[in-house]
Amino acid sequence: KQRAAQMTAVLYIGVQNLPIRHPDADAHAWVTVRFGVASEIPKQNATPGNFIEEARRALNLAKTERDRTA
Repeated sequence: KQRAAQMTAVLYIGVQNLPIRHPDADAHAWVTVRFGVASEIPKQNATPGNFIEEARRALNLAKTERDRTA
């Protein structure tokens, strides 16, 4: 998980440093990104759906944090 978090931080900072205007946005004038990161060691009963749900929860948490700090 640490490697995935590091890669996400690099991508996040990279996009934040790009001056991309978001002309149709009501809340922010600049394009922003949020990531949901998940990683796991495959188990016998694991399904792709479980993994996707984990990433979805992480993304929703990131969006909640964004809305709280906006």
